[in-house]
Amino acid sequence: MARSVPTDSIAPLFRSRAHQDAFERISRTVPGGFASIDRDSTGRFVVRMVDTTKADTIRAALREPFTAGRSPVEKAGILRELATARAERVSWSMAQLIDWNDYVATFVIGGPAVVGVGVNVHRQRIEVDVADENGPDVVEARLGSRRIPCGLVVIKITGPVRLL
Repeated sequence: MARSVPTDSIAPLFRSRAHQDAFERISRTVPGGFASIDRDSTGRFVVRMVDTTKADTIRAALREPFTAGRSPVEKAGILRELATARAERVSWSMAQLIDWNDYVATFVIGGPAVVGVGVNVHRQRIEVDVADENGPDVVEARLGSRRIPCGLVVIKITGPVRLL
């Protein structure tokens, strides 16, 4: 079950981004816990959400971002596809993942081992990229007492950052 970010976090400071993505806005404001939308192997839209009983509400909220600036013909096709999009249940909304990412980042960014932290909404996790095989131990030590839900954070050894 999803758990809220602890109140002693500085994560709310990260929420003041100048321009919030439309999907994040939907996730934060529309009931149902929107996580993501993409196409399945057949080309059909799949809308991932925490509460699939709110699928119609989330589909309706997705209309504007998907149709803005499109021709009437394009809009009609997209609206038909959204109306029949398959709803799939997930554990975390996009907003929850972003909040957890901000929380995790406050504890792991700044050390020499960590080269990146990010949200993977499709895999429903926070990914912490580390430079070498010592990185996972450093990250685990920093996060060990933080009561982060099991399986939410994945540590990947990606190598050092190379500036271009």
